[in-house]
Amino acid sequence: MNFNILLVGDEETLRWVFKESLAGEGYDVDVANDGFQALERFKMVPYDLLITDLRMHGMDGLQLIREVKKDNLQINVIIITAYGSGETIKEAMSLGVIELINKPFKLQEIKDGITRILCGLTKD
Repeated sequence: MNFNILLVGDEETLRWVFKESLAGEGYDVDVANDGFQALERFKMVPYDLLITDLRMHGMDGLQLIREVKKDNLQINVIIITAYGSGETIKEAMSLGVIELINKPFKLQEIKDGITRILCGLTKD
């Protein structure tokens, strides 16, 4: 089972570490450095999971989720943030975000979240 994951964030090192680590777990991982690039990727690939930073230049993670959900209500989402206020968490959950992981975090936290989310999905 290959699941398609899109990782969005403006920290290049973090994107590279995630991509390499998750690809090593057998996932198909694409990266985007901002929300606009992510929307372009969604036009080309049906992703099973979106992992996005909350604060990015141009379009923040919540705006990205709103745009993606216009065409794909069922997309699973994990947000990574250092700015997880109560209001932000409330808005994220109203958009259907399944997990919100606060920075700093361990890579294993992300992997565990992915496993929880994707274990219920089946791929042809």
